[in-house]
Amino acid sequence: MTTQPATAAPAAPAPATGRPETLRQPTAPAPARPALVDPGGTMLAAVSYEGEQRFRLEEVPLPEIGDGDVLVRVEGAAINYATLLRWRRFTHFFRLPGVLGIHAAGTVAAVGRHAFGVEVGERVHVDPTLSCGRCAECIADRRVSCREGVVVIASHPGPTASEGALRRYAQYSWGSLAQYWRVPADALNRVPDHIPFTVAAGLGLLGVSYHSLSSARLPLDATVVLTGATGGSGAAAVLAATTFGVRRLIAVGRSARRLEALRTLAPDIVEPLALEELPADWADGGGLTRAIRDTTGGQGADALLDFLPAGHTITTQALFGLASGSAAVMYGGDGSENLSFDYAHAMPVSQYRLLGERGHSRRDMLEILAHLQARRLDPTPLLTHRYPLTAINDAVDLLERHQAGADITKWLVTIEPHQTL
Repeated sequence: MTTQPATAAPAAPAPATGRPETLRQPTAPAPARPALVDPGGTMLAAVSYEGEQRFRLEEVPLPEIGDGDVLVRVEGAAINYATLLRWRRFTHFFRLPGVLGIHAAGTVAAVGRHAFGVEVGERVHVDPTLSCGRCAECIADRRVSCREGVVVIASHPGPTASEGALRRYAQYSWGSLAQYWRVPADALNRVPDHIPFTVAAGLGLLGVSYHSLSSARLPLDATVVLTGATGGSGAAAVLAATTFGVRRLIAVGRSARRLEALRTLAPDIVEPLALEELPADWADGGGLTRAIRDTTGGQGADALLDFLPAGHTITTQALFGLASGSAAVMYGGDGSENLSFDYAHAMPVSQYRLLGERGHSRRDMLEILAHLQARRLDPTPLLTHRYPLTAINDAVDLLERHQAGADITKWLVTIEPHQTL
């Protein structure tokens, strides 16, 4: 009997899955997004040149946006003396000729193909701080300490900056003092409808002041000393203090008149302390320290917020007006002076917490926007001067006179690029 060799049964057909043989990620380009402006057009800009003291108004091409960018129609751009100082004294901070300015608000005019979460026509404020977004500092919302190097739009990060920081600067080296501004999509914050663009342009001032109060870790019903009180950051700190439950804010300034104007922002908490009303020898005899301690019944204040560009005697005497263990949040200093004080008295004896700060965090701005949306905070009184872009050099004159000591109440100065005289 012979047997036939066994044969394998035919394989069953694979079940139909409806899927292609090889699964590939779609590569179709994102569709073009609508825009409110002709991408081939021009705009008016205030252009800065090295060695010059005034802006030149020039017609320049509209910026070309990348896939992750937006083009903002600038309705308000804040300007301050620090911008002029850097332009004139530290030209390595900028690529000149160019457009300066880091604070602005406006309307989204065009959106890159991959700029998700933002639409044409939205009202926005631009946060000019750019960081890598990946390092431990960025993840912890401390962007100004980015390990790769923080970049402020239109400001060079310095000759020792990392390649990543230099690339970010090269991409966003022009600023806000123009009719349109190209910025990364993730630099935008939505502005509530009831906040004017001319005021929203100054939200960076509120951000800095809000961060200083948050960093101080204030006790309930705190007493705070504010130096540099009559400048823009000082005025913003007065408004921000109302959201932190500050009970007393001792505002230190040279001019009694300007301090009285400041008091109108929050009359229930502001207590002016004018240097011109102290004894003539206050600077040599510790008169400011005594005045602060007298005002607090000998207890000392709970925190110092220092926004002085210069004036180390004021800063030092205000420091020693604090209670033991209090925080001094230091935002001031323009590099023209050194700060000198009794180290033993300040540190091991009084245990002061000296905090060097700059900028603000994402969380600070989100909390500010929540206060604005709920109408718990009204920044509109900060706006003291506004100029069309064609009169920007008049704004420069104002800033120079204020810096030279003119008795001018100047907090937020805003340029309106699309307005005319």
